[in-house]
Amino acid sequence: MLPNPARPLVVLVAPLNWGLGHATRCIPLIYTLQQLGCEVITASDGASRSLLVEEFPMLTHLSSPHTPIRYSRFKWLFGWAMLRLIPRFWIQLKREQRWIKKTVRKYRINAIVSDNRYGLAHPKVPGVIITHQLDIRTGYGRLADQLARQILYRYINRYQSVWVPDVPEEPSLAGALSHPLQAPASPLCYIGVLNRLATLQPQPAPEDGPVLVLLSGPEPQRTILEKIILE
Repeated sequence: MLPNPARPLVVLVAPLNWGLGHATRCIPLIYTLQQLGCEVITASDGASRSLLVEEFPMLTHLSSPHTPIRYSRFKWLFGWAMLRLIPRFWIQLKREQRWIKKTVRKYRINAIVSDNRYGLAHPKVPGVIITHQLDIRTGYGRLADQLARQILYRYINRYQSVWVPDVPEEPSLAGALSHPLQAPASPLCYIGVLNRLATLQPQPAPEDGPVLVLLSGPEPQRTILEKIILE
């Protein structure tokens, strides 16, 4: 799909709605795209969509398919709980694939930036996926890790590039998770740590002042972590 030279590039930015982290790290990217003269359209749902609407009230904000997720309360059941979700993940991928074809056609999208959404690759539109989850650790041994990585890379490789929100060397934000020994076929590009507050001027805080902790993510693990912090 060739862009019209008389029309700005239309870029779809679509963060996952598993907590607010995916949406917040897309905010500096959206500002950069606007500075480059692109027309940005966002696509998400729930709290992530609400956040983007509040931050960018003048943009077009679409509602995209979403499958609610809930983690296991017990860490020893976490892997099995995720296995049970595989059929739902597969259905979600199919829904995203149908949705992106209609959306590209309707809004004449020229490029796609997908944050951890594996079903938004389009065969005729260049796209990148933002993720730091490249070296999967299942907790069930190397064979399970390798199988999970192969499945993950199958979908990652449908994008033209992988933008890793981390630095290429240690010390890094995500450690081994974002620095796999076996990289996907799609080129990796380490774009640095994304911070929606990076443009704000830091202010000194009192040494004995309160500490603000912002938590989001699938339940019940979000609440479990909150209780641990408060204790």
